Amino acid sequence: MGIGLLIGFFLLTVLLISFIWLFNYFRKRKSKVGIAISLAAFAFLLSILFTNNIDELTITKEDVKKDLKQINIDLNTDFEIKNNDVSGMPERNQKTEIELSESEIEKIITEIKQSKNFKEYKNDSEVYNNDVSLNIPSDGQILNIKYPKFYSRELYKEIDNIPTRMFLTVYEGKNTLEYQRWED
Repeated sequence: MGIGLLIGFFLLTVLLISFIWLFNYFRKRKSKVGIAISLAAFAFLLSILFTNNIDELTITKEDVKKDLKQINIDLNTDFEIKNNDVSGMPERNQKTEIELSESEIEKIITEIKQSKNFKEYKNDSEVYNNDVSLNIPSDGQILNIKYPKFYSRELYKEIDNIPTRMFLTVYEGKNTLEYQRWED
């Protein structure tokens, strides 16, 4: 994976330099069409380099609902996106925090507690002895877990032909929900 990424960055760099050279060439010849084409190509390459920043800024409530539907969470009330961080290339990591009503948080905690495969860890040593984050089934089974400080719903499956790991975190007494989406 590392060599492919380096080759990709090398090709992007070569293309970037080529388009800058073309822009200067067409600017000296005063060709408006050539300048427009080279600027459009340059903008396209920059958008590839700043994909994560664009994804951070353009997330919508529908995107959040679609992500949460993957782990069987349906939101009935309105919510606000508090934070969205996207990093990684080509492995994409997204961490989104939303603010929900307290009743919605309680509903999600109740769903987690009442699930058939609910597991509760009372202290940190139990968590470390049974490292469940390493044992998430790849068959799309959702794990529902009560860690010592928070509730979690975890999933590992292919989403849009990409192996994806999702973690939902919710705390009692707080009106925020956080989920992470890791694309391998």
